[in-house]
Amino acid sequence: MKYNKLILGAFILGTVLPAAAWAGPGHKAEHSHEMMQEKNQSDVAKTLRAYALALQISDLPGVESHVAKEGTEFTIFEGKGANIGWADYRDNHLAPELNNPDFKITQYEFAKITDTVSGDWASATFAINMSYTYKGEAKNSNSRGTAVLKQENGKWVITHLHTS
Repeated sequence: MKYNKLILGAFILGTVLPAAAWAGPGHKAEHSHEMMQEKNQSDVAKTLRAYALALQISDLPGVESHVAKEGTEFTIFEGKGANIGWADYRDNHLAPELNNPDFKITQYEFAKITDTVSGDWASATFAINMSYTYKGEAKNSNSRGTAVLKQENGKWVITHLHTS
C-alpha cells in the first residue's frame, strides 16, 4: 500500500504540478494546450498556403521546400493519377505541367483549411480554387484536397496530398 502511495505521489509531482505551472496563473493547463495546438494548426495552414502560392507562381524550388523530399516519403493522388515520391511528382508531372507554354496558372489557393494536429503529425482538408489558361482559354476549377504533414526539424512538410 505504501508503494502505491509513493507511485501516486510521484505521478502527481511529475505530471499534474508541472502542467499547472506551465499553464500560468489564472489559466488552466488545458487552455495552454489549446493555445499551443492553435499555434501548430496555424503553422500547418501557413505551410499549405505557401505550397499553393509556390505552385501559383511556378516556383518549383518553393514547392519543393514544403514537401518531404526523401525517397517515396511524399505521395500525391490527383484524380486517377498517382505519383510516389517527390522526384516522380516533380519530374513526371509538375515540371512538365509548369513548363508547358500552353498552360498558365493565374490563381491557385487552398482555402477553408481545417487541420488537426497530433504531436509531429497533422492532417488537413481544404478547398482548392484554381484559375488558369490553357491554349489561351481561361478556365476555373474548384475542388477539394486532403493533406498529411509531419514536423521535421521544427518545420511542417507535406507527406501526402489527395486532390479531386
